[in-house]
Amino acid sequence: MLIGNILLAIVSITTVISYLPQILKILKTRSSEDISIASCIIWLIGAISYLLYAIFFGYDLMLIITTGIEAALCLTLFIFVIKYYKNQPTTKKRRRR
Repeated sequence: MLIGNILLAIVSITTVISYLPQILKILKTRSSEDISIASCIIWLIGAISYLLYAIFFGYDLMLIITTGIEAALCLTLFIFVIKYYKNQPTTKKRRRR
């Protein structure tokens, strides 16, 4: 059981931390140029589904808390991607003559 708790802690920490660099980059650059909205939607559906699973079937407080934090960060990422999607740089290629 101890190994299971350690693995759960590692998965939880790394999953939660994995959203932070992207969120910080979007905030710094004010652009979500390199992020797929479709991927964000899939991540969000997965995170919310995992949270619901943890609440209804997991019965483990640590799992519920970490999946809740993951879902919140995933939702934050999705909101920033949508918010800064308008700020995409427009690149027009000029024809060489």
